[in-house]
Amino acid sequence: MMATSTPRANAAFTVSNATADGSPWSITYHAHDYEQRVADYLDNMRRAASMTTSVGADLLVVLQPALVDRAHRTPVEDALLTVSLVPHASAEVLSRSYDQMRGGLTELAETGALHFLDASRIFDDERATTFTDMWHFTDFGHAILGRAIAAQVAPLLQRRRPPG
Repeated sequence: MMATSTPRANAAFTVSNATADGSPWSITYHAHDYEQRVADYLDNMRRAASMTTSVGADLLVVLQPALVDRAHRTPVEDALLTVSLVPHASAEVLSRSYDQMRGGLTELAETGALHFLDASRIFDDERATTFTDMWHFTDFGHAILGRAIAAQVAPLLQRRRPPG
């Protein structure tokens, strides 16, 4: 997950920081440095892929579901999204960031560096409230995501299974 709740890219959540615009720091301050956050995230994924490849392991990266991109939100999810967006520039900038992460992860997967599961819109066919905030979901949502991840992990484990 891209660190979206921290004040700035590479900043600790609870640490008081100087703000980019000179405003007083608060726990809801956000520098809107989305491009840097995406770049840092993709760099971290490249590093993780390099480490796992160097030891002969597989890496599965899952782009988690995001409320901002859910096709059919419930009224509860609409309210959750409104509150969750308070520190952010807009829903559109978050969607654009997710698109950039999706693109970067797809490119890494195409090189064979990692395996990629785009689960960002996995709840789109669900009609029940699935999210509990912008990035977290109910047990029902975890079950859906868990099944999707298991389906991706099973063949990776099967390939590593010793003969006999």
